[in-house]
Amino acid sequence: MRKPQYMAYGLPSVSFDLAETRVSAGDSALFVADGDLNGFVDAIELLLDDPELRVDLGMKARHRVETILDWRPQAHRYVCAFDAVLGLVRGPAMPELAPPSPAIVGDDIDLEDANVLTEFMRTRGRLDRETPSPDPV
Repeated sequence: MRKPQYMAYGLPSVSFDLAETRVSAGDSALFVADGDLNGFVDAIELLLDDPELRVDLGMKARHRVETILDWRPQAHRYVCAFDAVLGLVRGPAMPELAPPSPAIVGDDIDLEDANVLTEFMRTRGRLDRETPSPDPV
C-alpha cells in the first residue's frame, strides 16, 4: 500500500468514494459519491469553513500514515510471514536501521507532542495566523 504524502503532511482531504482511497484514507477524509461534483464542492466548502474539522481530519491522516500506511509497522508482519513459509527463526529486529518517521516540515515540529502538532495543523506553521477564538454563544 502506498503512503499518500498529503496524509503524511496532515492535510485534510476530500475524495470521491473510491475503494483504494477509502482503504488509504479511512476516516481521515470526507467522501462523496463518485461523480457528484456538487457534493465534492460542498465538502471542500465544509473544510474551508470548519478549522476544527480540518485539524481533526489532518491529525487522523497523520496518525494513519504513522500506524497503518508506513512501511515500518507492516515490515514485521511481512518478515514473519516469509519466515513462517520458509521455516526461519530470526533474532530481534534492528530498529536503529529503520528510517525516521515521515516529517511534516522538518525537525521544527515535535511530532510526539499532540498540542504542538495540533497547533501546527491549525495554523499550518504560519506565524501570521492566529488561532481563531470561538464565537461567543
